[in-house]
Amino acid sequence: MSFEKAFQVSSCLLSLTGLVAVAAAGGVRATTVVLYLGMLSLLWFLRPRRLSRPNQAMALAAVFAVFVLDFFLFGDFGSSTIRFLLLLSLFKTLVREKGADYLVLYLISFALLLLASTYTVSIFYFVTLVAFLFLSVLVLILFENREPFRKHKSLRFSFSAHVQIATVISALTILIAIPIFFAIPRGSLGFLSRGGSNVSGFSNTVNLGDTGRIGENSEVVMRVSVDKNPKVLPADLKWRGIALNSFDGRVWTSTLRKSNRLFPDFQGRYPVATERRQLESLLEQTFFVESFSDVVFGAAGMVQLFGFRNRNAALWRDGNQAVFIRPRQREAFRYFVHSDLETRAQKSTRIKAASVPEEFEIAFLKLPSLDERIVQLAEKVSVGSGGAFGKALRIEAFLREGFEYTLENPSGTAVDPLADFLFRSRAGHCEYYATAQAVMLRTIGIPSRVVNGFRRGEHNEWSDYFIVRQSDAHSWVEAYFPGPGWIEFDPTPAAAQAWGASWYRHVAQILDTLDVLWTEVVTFDRVKQIGFFQSVRRKIEVSWSNVSTAVGQVIRFDLSQLRERVYWLGGQKLTLLKVLALLLSCFLAYRYRRYLRMFWKRHVLHRSGTEIAQEYYLELLEVLERRGFKKSKFETPREFGVRVKVALESELPLQVTETYYRSRYGGHLVGQKELAAVYSSLRELKSGQFS
Repeated sequence: MSFEKAFQVSSCLLSLTGLVAVAAAGGVRATTVVLYLGMLSLLWFLRPRRLSRPNQAMALAAVFAVFVLDFFLFGDFGSSTIRFLLLLSLFKTLVREKGADYLVLYLISFALLLLASTYTVSIFYFVTLVAFLFLSVLVLILFENREPFRKHKSLRFSFSAHVQIATVISALTILIAIPIFFAIPRGSLGFLSRGGSNVSGFSNTVNLGDTGRIGENSEVVMRVSVDKNPKVLPADLKWRGIALNSFDGRVWTSTLRKSNRLFPDFQGRYPVATERRQLESLLEQTFFVESFSDVVFGAAGMVQLFGFRNRNAALWRDGNQAVFIRPRQREAFRYFVHSDLETRAQKSTRIKAASVPEEFEIAFLKLPSLDERIVQLAEKVSVGSGGAFGKALRIEAFLREGFEYTLENPSGTAVDPLADFLFRSRAGHCEYYATAQAVMLRTIGIPSRVVNGFRRGEHNEWSDYFIVRQSDAHSWVEAYFPGPGWIEFDPTPAAAQAWGASWYRHVAQILDTLDVLWTEVVTFDRVKQIGFFQSVRRKIEVSWSNVSTAVGQVIRFDLSQLRERVYWLGGQKLTLLKVLALLLSCFLAYRYRRYLRMFWKRHVLHRSGTEIAQEYYLELLEVLERRGFKKSKFETPREFGVRVKVALESELPLQVTETYYRSRYGGHLVGQKELAAVYSSLRELKSGQFS
């Protein structure tokens, strides 16, 4: 087998690998496969066609237009993308003349292989992946050797030797990749956590009898993104988990365990609250939760939940407004929460002078036998505050200002941990503070309960989400007031920030971002793909609707409705400007890539004038090619310079060529004056005003 035939056959097989993977995964219909194979076989046996750049650009634009039409007619982004890639590969097969055309064909096959993985990752897909790896290595070896074999026909070619080399490289790649694949972590960065039997973390109960220092557990349990700027969110924003209403003197538990099942509406949304304010006040949160609890977390004031993909799971809500997912998920999952964020000050304006419901007497006012000093302290702190809400504020302020936060747990061994915390140690962690306020509120007749959840965590500036760790687990208090209902109080004083260098924090955030990206790549299944593409499609439809409506209003001169559309378009101008700036930057970087490279070599790497002169000669070839003069492979640089000199009646091309000759072959050291003269000549040639 000749070299060129081996290269063509191997390239054709590599192009077919992606189609085979997609077809086996069910991404394309049988008729599409048969039609594509027929066209591809015909094109590979035909001689490649030569098309000018304008004609190629027009053909590519037509292919893209077919893709857009296909997408809007059939609405399946994945299938439309596959058909677009197949059509693009046929076009590139037709015009495969340069090495870049073959590289595009290989990349298209790789893209089809990736798309097939979103449909299924079966054993057949693995076989196809191995075949693609082998053919890729073989084709790239042939691709690199193609030019020498075409120039020297007498070279002996052995296809079997190339196959053997490709087989060895592929086998070594697989052997090295497999252990790396299984060694790379796919969960959270739990290896950063500290060991210990008594560490911080979320719990379904609160136990004041734990002994020993509580260690900081840095294991990531969830990541939360919100639809608002984190800077405008409350600094004390928390992710509410469960509420505990029963206290026996040491342990808080929930006695309102009877749960009501939540059922989704026709849109798949689970309603949690029956009353809510305007939609603008809602905060949308996206939770990426590791498998560590069956509790569904969210900001206080949850209105609705959605995005649960497991059809076998059900959502339940208990008497403390905690939501659970059962059975508990055994792997990381994602869901969305809408919460009606209302500040404590806003809620306080709606407090009514009414009696507490009778059913609250047992659930939220019952107390065990207490030390009398606790009752007296609550009355003393809250006296003269005026109203139940004012008393609650006074108790919260008292605990925040007169006590010390610590993880040492000095009251853990006491007979009465709460009394020891209030009157002896005056130091403890959040569970002691929450217990103290909840108990003191009950002693003065205010229904209360302890809530377990998480602080909002550290905001990752690289990926715009909150990193929530086990060490962010927190306990606080909710007190009931007629009118607004439950209002949040947090008596725990601010803990001293742990020392940490800023560079370490940034590195940790980057690692966490990469961890999330890796997890998304590995778990980007068909459901996630469909959800992503549906979201993109909805945004396109909304944008198109607003633009078309605005144009229609202009035509009908309906200024009243036009104003709303113009406001919407104005809100999008920043995004539009960013996109345009990015496109313009890419265009300028590509257009002046040689100048950027020369600037880098000259001013950053401080390369010699001789190297820069050679770069200028390559720029000369590009300038002359745009003017219709292309150097033949059989012309020397001087012969080409003489030919252009005669055609343009200018000495400039030959002057640049002579400088290139002297620097490269004569060892001449090019100075700054000569470089300036060469640069001036190139500018004159570009402008067309030369002599």
